[in-house]
Amino acid sequence: PPFSTIRFTGMVVVAYLFSTVVSLAIPEDNVGGLSWQWLHVFTPLAAALGVWAVGNIGHETGSLKWPIISAYLVPMIGNPLKSFIFDKFGFDIDESTSFAIMILAAAWSFDHFEKRWKPINRKTPGILK
Repeated sequence: PPFSTIRFTGMVVVAYLFSTVVSLAIPEDNVGGLSWQWLHVFTPLAAALGVWAVGNIGHETGSLKWPIISAYLVPMIGNPLKSFIFDKFGFDIDESTSFAIMILAAAWSFDHFEKRWKPINRKTPGILK
């Protein structure tokens, strides 16, 4: 299917919304003597689900495989890369930039690797129709 700017923007907006809600729902302080910071592992999953939810609207479909892979790869590759860029160029990449790159990568990977047309169900008309 051809590239759609509106669909891509929708994927980015919904993925940003889903991942922000998950990220903000995790308490920063210890609650009940426990740290809940490990739940940030689910933030890329929420971004991939947002991309997938919008990507499957209408006549296009795709699986969740590549958005999840790219959403989890960006933080794994990005954290060492952030420290390299800071050491080499003195440019500090904050969390919101990393967040945006993760979401754009998930949307791009869905658009380029997973998106395909939904199969058309051509039923023969019944007697009553």
